[in-house]
Amino acid sequence: MIKEYNIISCRSKKREKKMNSGKPTFIKTDDNRIINEAAIRWVKQMDQCLEVCLKTDGCELGKNTHRICKDMNPSSYAIMERHFQK
Repeated sequence: MIKEYNIISCRSKKREKKMNSGKPTFIKTDDNRIINEAAIRWVKQMDQCLEVCLKTDGCELGKNTHRICKDMNPSSYAIMERHFQK
């Protein structure tokens, strides 16, 4: 059971505008899967990696999430990192 995590929502105004433009953005994960950015439900930032959930009924962190690390997929990480304000 997962207690509480600081989950950062990936729904930003830029992303909403991009999703409505009709041009899908695809992202490569560390396990060589290609995911549609519009299907992302939530993202958790952990050090130099992002944990991404695609399931509508939620994900269990580390078990059924997709990982995008800066070292493995710098271009995908850069796409996702734009949505986070530091």
